[in-house]
Amino acid sequence: MRLERKIRFSPAFDKRSSDPSKDYGIHGAELHFELKGPDGGVTYTLFTNWMLPHVQAEQDAKELLREPHLRYMFHKPQTAGLDGHWKKPQYEGQSPVKNCVVTGGDCYCDGTSLTGDVFSALVTEGDEAVWKILEDRYETWRPK
Repeated sequence: MRLERKIRFSPAFDKRSSDPSKDYGIHGAELHFELKGPDGGVTYTLFTNWMLPHVQAEQDAKELLREPHLRYMFHKPQTAGLDGHWKKPQYEGQSPVKNCVVTGGDCYCDGTSLTGDVFSALVTEGDEAVWKILEDRYETWRPK
C-alpha cells in the first residue's frame, strides 16, 4: 500500500483583542507530520513554541522580571497529539470533522496526547523514525 508523506508548518499568531469575543490569544508555529493512505491518515503535531518576534520579546521580558534563570523555559517544543483521520467512523455515533486537512473532506478523528515516544524518536533518530511510527499506527488504527 502506498502512503503519502507530508510535513507542514502552521505559522505562529497573535490574535489578541480587547473584545473577549474576538480574543484568540497567541500561539507558536506548529509542525505537522501527515501520513495519508486510501482509508484516511495519521498525523503527529508538535507545538514548536516559536512565537512571533514581538510576542517572544514580551514573553522574555515577563520571564526576566519574574525569574531571570527561567528565561528560556517556555521555548521548548511541546508534543501535541497523534491522531487518526478516517473516512469511516471508528465507533457507532462518532461525529465527523468537517473539512479535514488529511482526507480533503469529512473525517472521523480520534487520537492521543501521549506522544512522548514520537517526540523521543524525532529527537534521537530523525524523521524516518517518526514515519515508521505513523505507518505502524496507520495499520493498527485504521478501520477494518
